[in-house]
Amino acid sequence: MYVLGTGGIDAKIAIEVARGAKLEIHPVVRERVAEAAGRFESLLATGQPVYGVTTEVAARSAVPIAPEDRPAYQLATLRSHACGLGPPLDRTAARAAWVAKLACLATGRPGASVGLLDSLKTALNAGLAPSIPSTGSLAASGDLIPSAHAALPLIGEGELLDGASSGLAPLKLGPRDGLSLVNGTAVTTGLAICAVAGARALLECADALAAAGVEATGGHTAAFREDIAGAKPHPGARASAAAIRSGLPAEGVVPRRTAPHDPYAWRCAPQVHGAVRDAVTILSDVCDAELRGCSDNPLLVDDGIASGGNFHAAALGLPLDAATTAVGVLAALSRQRTVQLLSGRYAPEGLACEGLGLALLATSATARLLEIQQLIPASSRWLPVDASEDHVANATLAAHQLRLAIAGAYDVLACEALCVAAAADLTGTVPAGPALTFLYDLVRTHLNPPGPDVATDRALAAVSAGLTTWQETSCSL
Repeated sequence: MYVLGTGGIDAKIAIEVARGAKLEIHPVVRERVAEAAGRFESLLATGQPVYGVTTEVAARSAVPIAPEDRPAYQLATLRSHACGLGPPLDRTAARAAWVAKLACLATGRPGASVGLLDSLKTALNAGLAPSIPSTGSLAASGDLIPSAHAALPLIGEGELLDGASSGLAPLKLGPRDGLSLVNGTAVTTGLAICAVAGARALLECADALAAAGVEATGGHTAAFREDIAGAKPHPGARASAAAIRSGLPAEGVVPRRTAPHDPYAWRCAPQVHGAVRDAVTILSDVCDAELRGCSDNPLLVDDGIASGGNFHAAALGLPLDAATTAVGVLAALSRQRTVQLLSGRYAPEGLACEGLGLALLATSATARLLEIQQLIPASSRWLPVDASEDHVANATLAAHQLRLAIAGAYDVLACEALCVAAAADLTGTVPAGPALTFLYDLVRTHLNPPGPDVATDRALAAVSAGLTTWQETSCSL
């Protein structure tokens, strides 16, 4: 059971709740939200105009809404915005969007109702997940369209994933609850949280594969020493060097080649993987800031209520794009290790006993890498919506692209894994280190040792899926 306290939550807790862990709201947080909701209603009573509550939105923001029509307008806000396209988000990402929305509301800055806070918590703890179309957000005035789809099940409309029935009492919207539900960066933040978790698991796999390749080919281990990594103390490089060391057998077990050092594909793995780690850390820190802050609009301020731009997701878009580039670099180094393993320098060319062996894995890895490299930074491509919403972040697309890059990188790593296992067999290396032991067993569960040529597509798919379990079995980080 996790607790959403006065300091909010971070990405690590958010992903656990998205995966099914229970969440409780600290009583002080509920009191804060209740007080803010009361303050908001008091402001309304003074007749002060409030965007999206006493006025319409976007280009019609100068049009007032009569008091008796305001509840219907909040409901209409949800229904009118539910026009998304494309397949639904996966269960974890959809729940992560709910978690991010809950964290935003818990700040008390919007003035939304306690009932809304409780409704989100109850839905999460009931194991539910909204059906959210993947396309529709520009991450400008927040994730308007997907957020509306996430909101509808709370009021007894819309759809849940898995054909579930909520069994929950429909929420009665408070004075600004409809606006708060569609505003903000909750969906993009949820996608980014999932991407951070995926990227971290990917890094564990990449470090394990580097260690396994060194062992299988009789490589050098000096490049992974702490005093080498610490001589240029980037935190990511030090962490990757430590992870690679932990995947190797005890010193002296690996017979080293006579050359003074190995190619960059192995020797520079801490520096390259480490740079990717640092990019992912930056993105994780941004997710933490989003989860601890408020991306709604307008917000309660010291002297009343004011409109701003906290819904704009540029802060997410730029590091998401940077992380996508970083994952592409990680995949490129993995592909290069595959090319080295197939080159004939360490084992028979193509890792073949007869026929072509695994030679064509270099082609598959290259094709997958080229797909990743076609993911042009989304933050630099945008179109204005209207004269008011004249700049958008396009960060939601950036989050989707990062997740695509991670999935593609796992396939590139799977090609490397098949080659590492074959190299171990063909060099007579009996796995001793934890990385090679795990990877060899994973590959040999799905593909026999080198022999007559066979199709490897099913093995590649199974190994790509199985690589994520390295993080579960490893204690390297």
